[in-house]
Amino acid sequence: MFVEIDISLRMDIIVCIDACFTQKRMRDKETGQQSRIPIIHPDTFFLTREEVEAMENHVSGIRDGHTTQQTRDGHTTQRKGHTVPASVIEECHKSFTAADERREKASTKFFADTALMAMLCRHDNVLYVANMTSAGEKQHYAVALLDRLFGELPHTTRVGVLYDIACQLHTSLEKWNFLPNYSARIEYGVSVFHASGHEWICQIVYHPRKRKGFGRSDGEGCERFWWKLSPLIPNLRVSGYYVRLYTLDKQMHVIREGAFEDAGHWLQRKWRMTTARQKVLEKEWNTLQERVNFDEEDVMAQWDEQLEKQTQAVPSHVKDLGKKVILELVALEDSVRESKNEQIQLANALDSAGLDVEEVLDRQEALRLKISKEEKIIKKRIAALSTGERANYLRLQDDEFLAIRVGALGLKRRIRQKLQGRRFEIIALKRHEVQKHKESRKLTENAMANLKRREPSLKKLVQKYNQKCQALVEKLKGSRRPRHVKGLAEIDLSTIWELDVDDDIWNDALYLDDEEEKIPEWLGNEDMRGAIRNRVENERCKEELVRLLKERNNLRSWMVTEWRATKATMEFDQDEWLMFQLELKLEKLALLAGRWEKAVEVMKEDLEEEDWGPSREILIAARAQEKEMRRDVFVIPEMRRSNDQEMDDERSESGSEVYDEEDETEEIITEMYNLELEGLAAEHSMEREYF
Repeated sequence: MFVEIDISLRMDIIVCIDACFTQKRMRDKETGQQSRIPIIHPDTFFLTREEVEAMENHVSGIRDGHTTQQTRDGHTTQRKGHTVPASVIEECHKSFTAADERREKASTKFFADTALMAMLCRHDNVLYVANMTSAGEKQHYAVALLDRLFGELPHTTRVGVLYDIACQLHTSLEKWNFLPNYSARIEYGVSVFHASGHEWICQIVYHPRKRKGFGRSDGEGCERFWWKLSPLIPNLRVSGYYVRLYTLDKQMHVIREGAFEDAGHWLQRKWRMTTARQKVLEKEWNTLQERVNFDEEDVMAQWDEQLEKQTQAVPSHVKDLGKKVILELVALEDSVRESKNEQIQLANALDSAGLDVEEVLDRQEALRLKISKEEKIIKKRIAALSTGERANYLRLQDDEFLAIRVGALGLKRRIRQKLQGRRFEIIALKRHEVQKHKESRKLTENAMANLKRREPSLKKLVQKYNQKCQALVEKLKGSRRPRHVKGLAEIDLSTIWELDVDDDIWNDALYLDDEEEKIPEWLGNEDMRGAIRNRVENERCKEELVRLLKERNNLRSWMVTEWRATKATMEFDQDEWLMFQLELKLEKLALLAGRWEKAVEVMKEDLEEEDWGPSREILIAARAQEKEMRRDVFVIPEMRRSNDQEMDDERSESGSEVYDEEDETEEIITEMYNLELEGLAAEHSMEREYF
């Protein structure tokens, strides 16, 4: 594996890891295990069973030999070498099925092989795959893939790992030290599409758009990889053990070969998308500078301060106020208060003409029963409170400002959970949009309709939350305003569906903590917050451009090395059959070099001619040959030869233009280029939607 070490980048390579539980294989009825005839691909991507079992025993042995250290009084602490509080890690663990190793995703009673776990580089090329046999997503599979990867790399190589539950993997490796020789060289990030399922503090630490070094890598290469393997699912579900692995290996080699040949265009697309985004950011920054004139260093200092403040362990007395039982009590009391207000309104409305008295009385009776029921629940909940919880609840009774803020926090968390669930449903539906079957499309349309029908209830929660924010603002205008109490930002209904990493929906900093005497700029100044978002994303764009240039140079260096090595071998060895194979390889290398050089021309830093291995004449000839090959793909040679003359004669008689082969070729190439631009625009649109 060719790796160029660069100290200007925090990571030398970036990989992503993910598991797919649709790639299962049913148990063989006769043996209950696997076919007896071993068929193994000579260049397999799969880890051996011995490797996986050895890592499973290694992980189990370390865990069984140590006991988990509980934190005193259950208070939140920070793990060594970790910047995310333990309580946040626990919340992320509850949010994700993948984080729970004991949760069954595929029955081992019916399936011998339950899933695949793959590791891909950031260019969507598969590196290694582990065949899973457990019911859940055990951590030892990911650890085994990392162990194999580092075994193939130089001992100084630094690796960035993007994984749906990277926070959990990082915590385990720090806590149990499964990979003592490699841990210091690993940086962790959460895959972009799954980041919104994590807690806010986890996102600002692990989101690749916030974490230094990841550039614009999204970590979703595995999802695209699973989609390419999906046509094999039905047949491999009932195949033999070795047949399944061999078939997957063959398909993965085809996918990898296609991605390798398209490496130049991949770099070109990423370069264009990144430079286009950077121009937009610079325009926004210049507009902001005209209004407030922020210094870039001050902006990044504010971002560092925000990270430091928001990743601190939450004080226990503050965290206890946000406990579920307290929030539920506050919500019940709010409901009782609203019902009593409605009773008063209905009583006043009885004096008005034109109302149905029976309907009003029925509604009053329903409210009376509701209030009675909720008051009984409140009494039971208060009686069940522990001493500490009761003290915090009484504190809320004495502090109306804090009560409003805690109630708003409870509403906001409910809104956030509903938005996260909606986001994951939409992602799942978008993955199924490629289905051509009428039944699949109908199910997707029905699911989207159900999502739309649930939107009003979510909007009502947002309106209720905004009313609490307005109520707090009104109370803060009075003379009894506490010294350090701050107002709350309302939620914008027009942008709430995007669930972007920078949205206010994630920020809970104002709800429980009154210790700050002055609201920091990163929290209270909207212009500063916009500037931080702009500069942090611009920093990721700069990292991406640096990495793309390094990858372009690596591509060219590899081509030069391969070309020279092949030419040297031809001069040394005169075997006729070997010479024929070497000539074929040179021809393939020339085609690749011509394609790659043309694709990455947009990334050239100067006008000097570069050495790509083949001479300029060979590159020109290779491009001409590829142009001919492209034309033959779209214009069937047999049809062209048999009908050319007849078509020309007919056009001459009718006064039409005579068929011009070169014109048609140019039209085809132009059409291909336009289609590529449309694909680029679609990809950019998808990135903006999700990121």
